[in-house]
Amino acid sequence: MMVLRGVLVVTGVVVALVGLVDLIDEGWGDVGHTVVWLVAGVVTHDALLSGAVILLGWGVVRTLPSYARAPTVVGLVVLATVTVAVLPTVTVTWTDPSNVSLLDRNYARNWFGFVVVVLVGVLAGSAWARLRSPHRRADSAGSGGGRGGRHPRR
Repeated sequence: MMVLRGVLVVTGVVVALVGLVDLIDEGWGDVGHTVVWLVAGVVTHDALLSGAVILLGWGVVRTLPSYARAPTVVGLVVLATVTVAVLPTVTVTWTDPSNVSLLDRNYARNWFGFVVVVLVGVLAGSAWARLRSPHRRADSAGSGGGRGGRHPRR
């Protein structure tokens, strides 16, 4: 585990250094825009994404059965994070006609497809958790299965 951790740290440092070198090579004019972009990302994450996911997670805990809580919260976190990342692309209202490769796809449709995939994952995870639930096994054992529905004597 320590080796994996070390490899991940070294990889992260190398990627950060490559990004810093690329930023400096592009010229100092872009540094201001990059800093604004980074600050906006942190504010968006901390103010909007985290708060929304915490509130939705709290609501999930209060309303869903126990077997569906974890898959639903995971799905919400994945969906919220990806949505914040792709929102500028999904909501774009302009394209550059001189560059046919720039934003030439239906990103809103692709995002909706991703939502469907996450929803299917949440439903599958909830079904799997329900099948593995100890409460379900206890209920089915006492409903006539196994030893005739009798409880063992103490």
